[in-house]
Amino acid sequence: MSEWKKTRLGEIAESVTYGYTDSATTEKVGPHFLRITDIVPDQIDWQSVPYCRASEKDFEKYQLKIGDIVIARTGATVGYAKFIRQDVKAVNASYLVKIRIDASKANPFFVGYCVESKAYKQYVMRNVNGAAQPNASAPVLAGFELPLPPRHIQDRIARILSDYDSAIANCRKQIALLEEAAMRLYREWFKDGKGEKKRFDDIASVCSGKRPPMKSSVLTKECYVPLFGASEMMGYTSDALYSEPILITGRVGTHGIVQRVVEPCWPSDNTLVVKSPYIAFAYQFMKHIDYASMNRGVAQPLLTQSDLKDVALRMPEEKLLLKYESVAGEMLGQVDALNKQIRTLTEARDRLLPKLMKGEVTV
Repeated sequence: MSEWKKTRLGEIAESVTYGYTDSATTEKVGPHFLRITDIVPDQIDWQSVPYCRASEKDFEKYQLKIGDIVIARTGATVGYAKFIRQDVKAVNASYLVKIRIDASKANPFFVGYCVESKAYKQYVMRNVNGAAQPNASAPVLAGFELPLPPRHIQDRIARILSDYDSAIANCRKQIALLEEAAMRLYREWFKDGKGEKKRFDDIASVCSGKRPPMKSSVLTKECYVPLFGASEMMGYTSDALYSEPILITGRVGTHGIVQRVVEPCWPSDNTLVVKSPYIAFAYQFMKHIDYASMNRGVAQPLLTQSDLKDVALRMPEEKLLLKYESVAGEMLGQVDALNKQIRTLTEARDRLLPKLMKGEVTV
């Protein structure tokens, strides 16, 4: 540890730049257009990242490369950061600052892990400007001071943490395969649309989520129950609103994303909550609903309980439904086990990171 020196992020950077200004589109008209919302989840889902029109000159100027660090500079998620782990044709949007580490001065992956840490977010929050709309300039974001061990230790730490990432990525690949298999089976068994005409609320109950009693962006002794928003887990709260398996989709703001939750949780007041004895079937059915056609919102999307309850469906024979619950349920049970493994690996990695950064663990 005596060999470790403190250095500011900007001192080991090759460049610190703002992003590209354009409108996002789902059309594949150019490179991926990485936005703040894309870097908030635990990993970047490149398949959901939109595209933008960028000339060859602009792409060359704003191109993201492996090892680049992108950081949100404004809004509620200011300080959220990701380093680019794979070679993807992409540029970063203007509300993201890009820091490219000089590889002759430090291991970009080691620095990337440091910037993804809670310590970095805490540093940014202490230095943000603005009340209604927090923001941090590029110099502030690059002013973070981190411990810089000798290069061979940086390399070793990066490899250790990368092994955790590889294990997590492997679990996610298995999850994708299982989810795809369950959906393919649904389409094969129920694509003919045979059965008695019913409404969705004939097989499921629908109600709204509620505002949580407490909220924390990180796991604490007081807030340990996962809190779900319209599209993802958004933090933790103190109590569970549901303990049985449920489906969650957006009521306000975001539509079309269906979350299946099997552990005690609290769905926020921006969600609709679905319970069903045919939970695997309902899960697939909800993923095939045309939510855009039911939108009642003007300023932002809005979906009511009645709208979801009234969706028409063809009720398959109960024998086939129960068979699907058994077969697909086993697949989804494996998904749950893999998600639990991901949480275990993620928590272990996140506990290890600050100890490695402080030199408390010998590598």
